[in-house]
Amino acid sequence: MVGSTDMILILLSILSYGLCEGPHCCDNINSQECRQACERLVVSSNQIHQIHQLVTAAEHCPADVVEFWQCMKISLPVIEGLEVWSGRPCCGLALTSECREACKQGLKVEDLGDKCRQSWEASLYSCIERQENGEHCCKEAKTPNCKAACWSTYLSDSLSKKQQRQLLQLHCQGTSRTVNHCIHNHANRPNDSLHCCEQATTNECKLKCRRVLTTMTNDQDIIEELMESCGQPLPVHPLWQCFLSSNQRNEEPLEAGIDGAKLQCCKKAITTRCRNLCIETYSTGWTHRWNEFHQRCQDISSPISVMEAAMHNCLAEVDEPCMLGCNGLSYCDNFNNRPTEFFRSCNAQSDKAAENDSKIWSKGRISLPQLEIPILIFKDIENCEPEMWKAVACALQIKPCHKKPSPLSICREDCLSILNKCVDPECLPYGQTVQVLCNSLSPDDSRGSCISIKKYTSKSQYAGRSGEVSNPCNPNPCDEGQICQIRHRKCKHADKCEAFICKSACPMGEVSTVLVPRKSYVRIPVSKKGNADCEKHKVCQCGAGNVIQHCSPMPCLKASSCTLMGPDHIKEHGSNFRLDCNHCVCHSGDLICTKRLCHPGHSTDPSHWTGMPCGCLRRYMPVCGVNGKTYPNSCLAKCNNLNDNEYTAGSCDAVDPCDPNPCDVEGTRCVPHQQVCLSLNYGQCRQYDCVPLTHCNHHSHEPVCDVQGEEFTNICLLFSHHRKLAHRGHCLNHCAKNGVVCGYNGETYPSECAALADRSMVDYSGPCRVIGYLTASNLSISDCPTVECPRNEFEFCEGIIPPGACCPICAAELRVLYSPMMSDMAAQAMGSDPINVAEILEMLSNHLTVAECDVFGYLSIEGDLVILLYPVTASPTDLQVQACIREAERMESLIRTGSPTLMSYLKLTPLLLATVRTPELLSTSDAAEKLSSPAFLIITTLLLTLQRTYQLV
Repeated sequence: MVGSTDMILILLSILSYGLCEGPHCCDNINSQECRQACERLVVSSNQIHQIHQLVTAAEHCPADVVEFWQCMKISLPVIEGLEVWSGRPCCGLALTSECREACKQGLKVEDLGDKCRQSWEASLYSCIERQENGEHCCKEAKTPNCKAACWSTYLSDSLSKKQQRQLLQLHCQGTSRTVNHCIHNHANRPNDSLHCCEQATTNECKLKCRRVLTTMTNDQDIIEELMESCGQPLPVHPLWQCFLSSNQRNEEPLEAGIDGAKLQCCKKAITTRCRNLCIETYSTGWTHRWNEFHQRCQDISSPISVMEAAMHNCLAEVDEPCMLGCNGLSYCDNFNNRPTEFFRSCNAQSDKAAENDSKIWSKGRISLPQLEIPILIFKDIENCEPEMWKAVACALQIKPCHKKPSPLSICREDCLSILNKCVDPECLPYGQTVQVLCNSLSPDDSRGSCISIKKYTSKSQYAGRSGEVSNPCNPNPCDEGQICQIRHRKCKHADKCEAFICKSACPMGEVSTVLVPRKSYVRIPVSKKGNADCEKHKVCQCGAGNVIQHCSPMPCLKASSCTLMGPDHIKEHGSNFRLDCNHCVCHSGDLICTKRLCHPGHSTDPSHWTGMPCGCLRRYMPVCGVNGKTYPNSCLAKCNNLNDNEYTAGSCDAVDPCDPNPCDVEGTRCVPHQQVCLSLNYGQCRQYDCVPLTHCNHHSHEPVCDVQGEEFTNICLLFSHHRKLAHRGHCLNHCAKNGVVCGYNGETYPSECAALADRSMVDYSGPCRVIGYLTASNLSISDCPTVECPRNEFEFCEGIIPPGACCPICAAELRVLYSPMMSDMAAQAMGSDPINVAEILEMLSNHLTVAECDVFGYLSIEGDLVILLYPVTASPTDLQVQACIREAERMESLIRTGSPTLMSYLKLTPLLLATVRTPELLSTSDAAEKLSSPAFLIITTLLLTLQRTYQLV
């Protein structure tokens, strides 16, 4: 749809045809009212008034006023020219001069060729699409006044439907009656197949598809027209598959709607209009709302678009998620071999598009999303910073991801540098300066949300090391309808072991690119417009036939605010903030905060301050909570909302949940299964399984590993082979199978492999026996110096000490606040046991893009989830550690922004806020200097337990 701003440009170009001929021809009109309308149209200097007169003058000048229509033919020949090509008036919307010239000389949209790239020329193509829709009806007009009235309905969006109907009824009678009927049918006929056009593989096919589906009614005619641009109607082709299936079924749309993932982005809209349009578009209204939604809320030229950055970023993440690494580019070869950077569109098509842009820029105008710069102001672009301009063109197409998502902008330093060198200040328009130009290109560098172009003017420093970091799922090696996940498990047959696993999956809607594995539970917003006081969702499952189905409503999530003490006492739903040293989130009226004991200051006697949550004493007398977690003492268990009857003395690994036997089903045996649950408000956190003695379910996938290192699909199958259980989870490589260890989660494990399989990194050897360092505590207050930490194998890294642990680790850390209420709602919706930590970690692991990293974590005694991303290779390198850090930063952003990439999964919806902490990586020279320092040799042992650079967050 073309907005009113765009139509001003179109109609101004129309009015520019032959206005010098106008005034005298109006004198020949006898009717005073019609003559005045004619004069106002052709001589008025008020452009908006001229536009209004163009669409309303026909009301005063009926068909028999021949003089008026002859005058219009002279003054406005574009009405006749529309029959040559209806898209001609749209040419003024082209961003580049090369595209504008191709449009003026063309006779059909196909003539635009590669000079008008659709990704940039959205307004132009939207206008042409609308014009061609009008051509189908307006060519039926037999009289000049009907023809003008018809085109008026397409050239302006200022008329209401009632005004359009009255105008057509007045001027399109008799032989032109079919025009009125045609417009009415097309304006009111929904087309259930229009969304299929998005499956087209070429722009030519996509444009033809949209045009024929909005102008034709006969299926056979539509198919014949589509075949001209889209090829034979083969069922394997996505477009034909979609079109044929859409026309064969009569049932309601998919329960996920048009795009259940993008539908989640709609709540991020600032304006009510855009929120409503977004909801309508991605629920069921794609056919009649997409154009308006794009024009009003997404087109970069729209003033509203700037306000909707959060929604745009969310939609961009769905369409083109950030993927780590970039390789295989020929023109943008400086973007290759960058394994620690994220890109949205690293592919051959974007590479070619960047090359085309560079060629266009060297001949015409520099067209950027925020600005168009006339080539005339440049001294000599081909000899002025050519590598910088190439890097800009490539960055716009390859789309590097920022640490903090925002619209793509060039860093101001780069902008000022290149324009000061290449722009001739004497040729700049009055009032325009390089600084002003860069204000548009680089509106804000303060948040680290810009692209630094200079680094892409040379080869990557990792050109010879990119093999250290692999991305098995980028590009996607799986078949259509399958989702790719990285394989971290041990393979039985190493020679046949792929680095990825392909799983059957469901799309999150009819045209969604987001896939979720079969049997997954997803949460989809219920389509509701307006300013709702609560968010309504439904929970669905990816079922047979790879379709989202079996949906049921969830309780309404009220957008209630939180009331705090102090002047700033009201916090809105969804806001996050700090209360002293604690991170907090207000979620549906619940104030969710970490439980850190903040340091009171220097005035307090340090001996009276424990640094422990709730002021608990630093005493290691472990208790096992009914939620499956070992707490260092009963005070800390109570601090984490457990009652006296909800914990028992001793660590959880020493508690036998099968004594007495809770399995009352005959033919089963009780097997311990320790797990830590997020909430105890819904159901029991079972610490055991009742395993059948016979008739194992081969489809139940809960992998276990026996003492011989062989993996079985579930524990029932392991017992049926008369094997002994070593640990739950996948069998792993590069770990010790014997020797008791203490995990960072405070749990004791029989071996390193058992800890890693439970997604816990090893803190130190032997059973857990002390309380480690906490976030807000003084590092000198701890029993950790009595613990012997493993030798630091990473000379290039100063690790972090996770909360509650003793020893540093070279891993990236996420601290995640979660909602127990959301956890309960999810478990209730699935009809399952409470959600546990292992399930959260497994699902986050499936979202990694790097094979060399994996996810570990635990529930901390400070009230949040601690998630560690760590390299899992035999001998990790600094590059692999950097890749894990980048993955942690990406995951932090996805959680913080509530991205559909994660929040489409019901089990991940409790995650509300993440903060990231990373280790310090030393350069080779820094590491060598440090290792050779006598002081370093003296204090190495102390540094392993008292990390000097511990970050208080």
